[in-house]
Amino acid sequence: MTRIVKFSECVEYMIKGPFGSDMKKSLYVPKGDNTYKVYIQGNAIQQDEALGDYYVSEEYFHDKLERFEVHPGDYIITCDGTLGKFIKLSDGIERGVISSSLLLLKLNEEIINDKYFELLWEHTMLATLASQARNACLVHLPSAKAIGDLNVKLPEMSEQLAIAEKAFSVKRNIAYREKQQELLDELIKARFVELSSEWNIKETPLCDYLDEITYGFTNPMPDSESGPWKLTAKDIVDGHINFATARKTTQESFDALTAKSKPVIGDVLLTKDGSLGRTAVVEDERICVNQSVAVLRCNDHVIPRFLSLLLQLPEYQREMTKNSGGGTIKHIYITKVDKMLVKIPTIHEQERFIRFVEQVDKSKVVVQKSLEEAQLLFDSLMQEYFG
Repeated sequence: MTRIVKFSECVEYMIKGPFGSDMKKSLYVPKGDNTYKVYIQGNAIQQDEALGDYYVSEEYFHDKLERFEVHPGDYIITCDGTLGKFIKLSDGIERGVISSSLLLLKLNEEIINDKYFELLWEHTMLATLASQARNACLVHLPSAKAIGDLNVKLPEMSEQLAIAEKAFSVKRNIAYREKQQELLDELIKARFVELSSEWNIKETPLCDYLDEITYGFTNPMPDSESGPWKLTAKDIVDGHINFATARKTTQESFDALTAKSKPVIGDVLLTKDGSLGRTAVVEDERICVNQSVAVLRCNDHVIPRFLSLLLQLPEYQREMTKNSGGGTIKHIYITKVDKMLVKIPTIHEQERFIRFVEQVDKSKVVVQKSLEEAQLLFDSLMQEYFG
């Protein structure tokens, strides 16, 4: 039987961190035998309870902070900015207290299973709390009392255990598939390093392999339900153009653009503003790009697909982004990309590397399909249990 209860009935204690004035950095001391660690949001966000080197004295702990002390099995949960990230503290934690930006709670595990709570928190409670968050500039979780007043579904313990076991089994499968994708990406990088060690060539400027490098239109373009595609940096993802996010413009506006904003088949697109360094090869001439996308037109000495893959490799990503300018929105300067030194082998060797990547891509498609199926199953379980 499932009951609806106040969340406060499921915890032994729950408290938000001390006032900021009680946790000023001027109060911190070097770590010593009698100090107390200050746990911070980064511990929950990074899933690392050892992170951080802020400490307070034992005297100050007893004077001001005793009720904020952490214990093994407690949850600490982020309250400011990045909302609701949590970590369950282990038996071997360093003694300490929570910072002002954390929520501390201990479950009554005779009533609620910890894994069931984690699912409940992520898929029901957090969404409700986020909708109640205040302060448009810096988002905060509501008070501990407001969290305790939330109504939650509480099945019998045996059902909680069954729900948690099934859901976390699917989550492990998702994590496994995601790891497979990472390993396949690493395999491509490793293969490039292996092959490039065989190439007896010098690095030369990228411009030696380009007929042209430019970027797209700067003026706003109208939206249209039909017509050519207009692409921005957000529409270039994972080596491909994502037409699902792209919008269209009118044929009249498209025809009025200069050639530099209308890439042709075989051009390489490179995101230069905001999301930096992502690439794709153009396979449809009915597209135009805005100023956030650079257009690289290859000459006969490089295959576009190879250049797109090359620019995605870590060493070239670092090179393109290390001198990026701008304030909040970063920019890659095409004048610097044009002069960037690259190592490009013969056409035969380029084709060899592309064939290898195409074989890996086939495996990635299989893994992606499995990942999507697992995610769909997980989403349906969450809807069944908590919807």
